[in-house]
Amino acid sequence: MWMYGAQRSIIAKLNGKSQMISFYDVDDGRFGDRLQLDNQTGSLSISDIRTKLSGDYQLRIISSETSYKTFSLTVHDVFFAGLTNTKEGDSFTLHTGFHEIQKHDVILWMFGPLSPDTFLAEINTTLGQISYSDDARLRNRVRLDDQSGSLTISNSRSTDTGLYQLQITNSKETFYKRYNVFVDAPEPGLSSGVLAVICVFMLMIVAAAGIAGVCYSRRKYSRLKGKY
Repeated sequence: MWMYGAQRSIIAKLNGKSQMISFYDVDDGRFGDRLQLDNQTGSLSISDIRTKLSGDYQLRIISSETSYKTFSLTVHDVFFAGLTNTKEGDSFTLHTGFHEIQKHDVILWMFGPLSPDTFLAEINTTLGQISYSDDARLRNRVRLDDQSGSLTISNSRSTDTGLYQLQITNSKETFYKRYNVFVDAPEPGLSSGVLAVICVFMLMIVAAAGIAGVCYSRRKYSRLKGKY
């Protein structure tokens, strides 16, 4: 049985014999459909977590004897890390700000053009696993640093422009950080090779015009000299 807050309001129950799971909400409806229970371990999961879900969670296990365990959860407001500008084709890295992630941390990266709703990558230190999105557009371009959890995207494209969200969760707190990324696509136009050829051609025209001017001046000078 899971309880929440100073009032010890029951929010979830698992009957080990019948495997029946029941969920409950508090008066203000803050949990909604966010709760999930693992029917094997009894572990409680909360999705789409918010700051208002901070507080003490108490687990009560009833068998031959009753045992209690309390977890304190703190959910922080989203911190905006600013704007990252890069050119199409370059790589960019979004840093977590940590030199080393801690045991039991879960590092989750999400992305979206307007809202971070697409899974990019995750490190689960408890399971020792790193997972990446199977989106074909991101394949082999997304990498996580297994020490810091920082995200690197190589060969960036204009479609990588958008909002990136870092979520770090452990047994005590959940921390959010958001990054705005703008990938500048090159303006459509002539390639550098074509521009180089045009420049050389223009220089040849200027040089030819200069030679022609010198020849004309010499001819004119010779004619004037002949008259005198």
